[in-house]
Amino acid sequence: PIVLAVLRGQRELIPLLRAAGCDMNARLADGRTALHLGAMLGMQGCVKDLVEAGANCMISDKLGRTCAHFASSGGKLEMLQHLQGVCEEGLLLVEDKQKQTCAHEASKTGQVEVLRYLNDTCGQELLLRKDFEGMACTNLACYYGHLDVIKY
Repeated sequence: PIVLAVLRGQRELIPLLRAAGCDMNARLADGRTALHLGAMLGMQGCVKDLVEAGANCMISDKLGRTCAHFASSGGKLEMLQHLQGVCEEGLLLVEDKQKQTCAHEASKTGQVEVLRYLNDTCGQELLLRKDFEGMACTNLACYYGHLDVIKY
């Protein structure tokens, strides 16, 4: 029920579902939670309410991606900033099963502003990290054709 409430944008249901004992970390078949979907869709109000209701920001899906990975991939800069403020400190540094961080996700989708924020917040080391295949952010941006990321 919590995932449907978020997908429908029914933020007002989150505290009611919590009071009724609904699991705020309930997962879909692929391991994503309502928090993952809210971050991906840029639903900052829902994400705020989910975190206040006890949703765990550090939970990853079956591929190891957190809500920060989804926000970064979609270019949801304000969401990423919000998550950094309300979630555990290391959220932006989490690597998925391919050793990709939210910076890798932003590079794959050409999210320059997200990459600037990650650089300013976490340092250039995050952007230079290599994934399981030895690819750093610039390599992925080149592979996916995002010249603006390479120029950055």
